[in-house]
Amino acid sequence: MRRSFLLASALVLALVGATALSPDTSEAAAVVTADSGSDAVAELGLGCTVTIRARNSGSRDIEIDLTDSKVKVRNGLWKRIDKAGGAVRGACSDDEVSVDHDGETYGETCNLDLGCNTRRRYKFEIKRGGNTHIQYYPSANGWTRRTTIDLGDVSRHF
Repeated sequence: MRRSFLLASALVLALVGATALSPDTSEAAAVVTADSGSDAVAELGLGCTVTIRARNSGSRDIEIDLTDSKVKVRNGLWKRIDKAGGAVRGACSDDEVSVDHDGETYGETCNLDLGCNTRRRYKFEIKRGGNTHIQYYPSANGWTRRTTIDLGDVSRHF
């Protein structure tokens, strides 16, 4: 009972503070539930910049489609990664990451809701020609606080 009261109080204080920090808190507040614990409550109203990296040792270029890639926090819902920062133009500077087949590492920077200490799971849509592969990071069941999301050699999926 006492823990529920403290969690509810922290949630109210976080929501009041987030309203003062950001004009658009509806999306951030939507991922906070009574079971979210300290991850969402402590980080509400803060942002985090993450870098998505990939390389391609295959014979054809590959694209990571950020408009169909998603991110979620614990006990939250999947949200498009390109819109996760709540900005009108999106949270990422581009809609996709083109990974040429030259073995070089390519990257994209995205600004996400909530702070960098929040545990997240990512779901990336990777395309080559007419084929699509879904890659989870760190895994389909895992969580990460890393701000560099290294997908490795994405050609291994095709």
